[in-house]
Amino acid sequence: MIFLSPCPAAGNENEALLTFSGDLLSADLREFPLMTVLNKIKQEKGLWLKGEEKVGDASISLSFHDLPLTAALERMLTRFNYSFIYDLGNRLVGVFIVGKSGNSSSVRPRPGPFRPPIGPRRSPISK
Repeated sequence: MIFLSPCPAAGNENEALLTFSGDLLSADLREFPLMTVLNKIKQEKGLWLKGEEKVGDASISLSFHDLPLTAALERMLTRFNYSFIYDLGNRLVGVFIVGKSGNSSSVRPRPGPFRPPIGPRRSPISK
């Protein structure tokens, strides 16, 4: 059983509970910094994280009991686009965090509707 406490400078005095039991994880988190939780999982399970700066100061509130690590991370990262990386033995070894899901600022809208070319396409070999 592991109790987490965020940095007092963050202004949040809440404690969080993370319990690791083999490949299972239990958590009880209330408005807790996601980065702190991810760092603890990274430390306990030996995972690597790439793109963790995308998490920023996001906080999470959730509670679950005895979930596999992958399912637990899926719940924690629902607001983000991410990808799990597995080794050849199908063991989770890392997580790529790409950015926030639904973040339209990185996708530019098309200037107008797509219009296919008019007329049939001709092959350079056609007669």
